[in-house]
Amino acid sequence: MNRKRRNVRDNPRQCAAEGAQAGHLKESATLRDLFDATIAREPGKQIVRDMLRRTSKHLCNCLGKLPSDIQISQLLEVVQTLRTFLAGKRYGPVTFRRYSNCIRVLIETAEDLGRIAGNAALRRKWREILKRRPRALRGRWVEDWATSRGIDPDHFGAAELKLCAREAVQEGRSYFSVCPVESYLRRLVVQKKLA
Repeated sequence: MNRKRRNVRDNPRQCAAEGAQAGHLKESATLRDLFDATIAREPGKQIVRDMLRRTSKHLCNCLGKLPSDIQISQLLEVVQTLRTFLAGKRYGPVTFRRYSNCIRVLIETAEDLGRIAGNAALRRKWREILKRRPRALRGRWVEDWATSRGIDPDHFGAAELKLCAREAVQEGRSYFSVCPVESYLRRLVVQKKLA
């Protein structure tokens, strides 16, 4: 069955038809430009394209804007708004995590292309800390949480760790997956390797 799309907002693929060439973004880059640049970096991965397309659609509906009107800087602060929006549409925590991962992919593309310079260095610091963790531990959510708030590892203490872990559980992460990461980072705080 072939359904006709009603408007541009319903079709982020059509919205993203123009924009960035592979690896280049305009001075005032938008979600539309970033979508094109991210797709250009992942040629042939239909699953990635589809997920990014759905994420772009939800972002547009959530913010009430077209992709060409959403600035890259807004992606750094949209996660909580998107969570509330998706909860209102009865999406569960697992689905929300998938969309927030797609936002992370978009942000990483912007960082790699030099559009969000401040976060790239901060993310590198967090990756250095977290890459030493035991292989079974996850913890990318800590990096995302701290980076979105501009907290580097040197200023991440027990209070930040407690708040970060509490918000992770509220977002739908399993308490049993958060606890080991929290314990690992608490040991680093005590050993003065963090804060």
